[in-house]
Amino acid sequence: MSTLNDLPAPSGEQWTIAAHGYEATVVEVGGGLRRLTHDERDLVFGYAVEAMADAARGHVLTPWPNRIDGGRYSFDGEDYLLAHTEPGLANASHGLVQWLAWDLVERSTHRLTVGVTLHPQPGWAWTLRVEMTYSLDPDGLTVTPNVTNLSSTACPFGFGAHPYLTAGESSLDDAALTLDVATQLTVDERLIPTGRETSTHDFSGGLPLEGVSLDTCFTDIGVTDGRWRASVTSGSRTTTLWADASAYRYVQTFTGDGLPEPKNRRSGLAVEPMTCPANAFNTGEGLLTLAPGETWSAPFGITGA
Repeated sequence: MSTLNDLPAPSGEQWTIAAHGYEATVVEVGGGLRRLTHDERDLVFGYAVEAMADAARGHVLTPWPNRIDGGRYSFDGEDYLLAHTEPGLANASHGLVQWLAWDLVERSTHRLTVGVTLHPQPGWAWTLRVEMTYSLDPDGLTVTPNVTNLSSTACPFGFGAHPYLTAGESSLDDAALTLDVATQLTVDERLIPTGRETSTHDFSGGLPLEGVSLDTCFTDIGVTDGRWRASVTSGSRTTTLWADASAYRYVQTFTGDGLPEPKNRRSGLAVEPMTCPANAFNTGEGLLTLAPGETWSAPFGITGA
């Protein structure tokens, strides 16, 4: 007879790597990052092993990040309708792989790769092989996705990731965000982009987040050494997400305001590197096309100090 201790975790198998004071746990359900620490201090606000991921914490977002308006789009002369995974706003949200069971491809003490094959389904006509490699070195965690089109025809494609950064703050009101951005996308009441405007906040010098509410996509991001960086600072601690600027030309930030209990206390700042903004399958902005057999790959990472 099984006991509670024998039951699988809601996020499935837990795969942990460790090196240079860093420790990361990647999960079977969604292939995402549940936990990342440096010297036993959290760098991401994840979720407990006995809990299901809420608010897309750590999720891999592909074959599109963010939202598709009404779940409808057209590609290569065909019309498609996806399930409304954001039913309150009648949108298809955050891709198709975040609840799939991923396989462990390889693992060493400091590096692991997980993978999943996304097959055709209603609203999606192609086969993709998605693999995520998580690697630790003295500079922190590097995440390298590899996505290959296994279909006989080209497919639309976008990629994003959804970690929540923390620097040990009890609330984001006790933290500051540093991020060099010039432009933000405007959205309608269903969070579908309507245009763009100059950023309403200047985060370049480290803006305190007390009273600041964000669910905002930024672009025209400042670049140093081929990367852009977003840092959350609280007291003497700083956690930074970096991304390959040539691939990730958009970043979504989310302070978590309005999330249901118990995670509505502005716990962690979602910093989401994205290749395209919301509704790219309809607007074409930032949208990629993967040819048959083509592989897309671009790294991002997280470090703590």
